[in-house]
Amino acid sequence: MNVRFSRSKSKSISAPSTSVSPLSSSAVYPGNIEAGIRSGYNIASNSSLYFQSQRYAKEYNFTSFAAEWNAKWGAVNNTLRATYSYQKEPRTYQGGTFPTTHILKDGAAFAAFGPDIFTAGNEASVKTFVGTDELNFSIGVHKLIAGLQFETNEATNGFMQGGNGFFVYNSWDESNPCSLSRYHVC
Repeated sequence: MNVRFSRSKSKSISAPSTSVSPLSSSAVYPGNIEAGIRSGYNIASNSSLYFQSQRYAKEYNFTSFAAEWNAKWGAVNNTLRATYSYQKEPRTYQGGTFPTTHILKDGAAFAAFGPDIFTAGNEASVKTFVGTDELNFSIGVHKLIAGLQFETNEATNGFMQGGNGFFVYNSWDESNPCSLSRYHVC
């Protein structure tokens, strides 16, 4: 009987996404013709500063277990295998729940904080089980193989764009809650 178990974990850090889909980039970042700034200058532009909380990590977590049993019954060989694997790949970020916030200056992205817009609620996981039983035997010069296999998969893919909220302000002054008195009591 052979048994194998493995587990690996890693993650890669990425810069924030520049997409604002389903909105258009030129609608969110309109630019300013008088200031010489084209539309669409997002948080990856040279004039923008994003905080560490805007970066995200893609985690790669993989666990697998496999077992194999070999037996011989007279002229018949039997191999029984079972495997289970679990793969979990969430996107994570530093900090707690907070809305994604972009501050503009002259219609272009100037500052960004809060998590990446596509990170909160973004998770993918897959569980797989495979069971196989194979019999083989020889009749003269012929080798015959018969067997059964069962496989099941369970996949989850969670996506929640702007799950913590997404706010775009035209300036630092506009982002002050007290300046939005029609929405807030200060």
